[in-house]
Amino acid sequence: MSQFPPPGQPAQPAYQMQPAQSNGWGLASLICGLLSFCTGGATGILAIIFGFLGISKSKKTNSGKGMSIIGLVLGLLTIIGWVIFLLVGGLAILGIAKASEPARMANQQFIKDLASGSATAAVNDTDGMSQSDVQALIDQVKDLGTVKDVTNPFINVQNDTADMRGVATFDSGKTKSYTVHEVKKGDAWKISIFTFDQALTPTPPTTEPAANPAP
Repeated sequence: MSQFPPPGQPAQPAYQMQPAQSNGWGLASLICGLLSFCTGGATGILAIIFGFLGISKSKKTNSGKGMSIIGLVLGLLTIIGWVIFLLVGGLAILGIAKASEPARMANQQFIKDLASGSATAAVNDTDGMSQSDVQALIDQVKDLGTVKDVTNPFINVQNDTADMRGVATFDSGKTKSYTVHEVKKGDAWKISIFTFDQALTPTPPTTEPAANPAP
């Protein structure tokens, strides 16, 4: 049988496939999703946004849907991973802070007793420090006023011992940094070693007298 159309009828044009249009959102989502493992939540959020935009555009362009889905999934995984990491880290920090609170409170009370000049009370805060050692510490802060704040940026608590470095701020506006070692006696924390860090005083420059001009 002949495949040619009957005479007088025009030939049917051959079917031509329309070229697929590009989908920049899908590519952007994939790139941001891959980068999210290094940059964290910032590009992870962008990967999710671009992924939804890429999926929506793929319905018109017939391209980029796969890249959009991959980028979106990578972004979601990164965000979920960072949320879990922050939650676990936050709980760990809260646990450390709670465990070290009694030692920090004992240290804070000792510094307050020193600033108030209460040698007897300060000695009772310690694990056998002598009256003279405590008095020497009192002499270093007796002119600074009452304690306004005590911060401990470094804390290391292990079983029945605690080591801390911190800064005490007084109402005079002056500060004193210190190092303390504590031991646990029963349910109470006691100061075993305490030293105020000595600030270095800059040496004033020496000036030589000007030589007398020659007559």
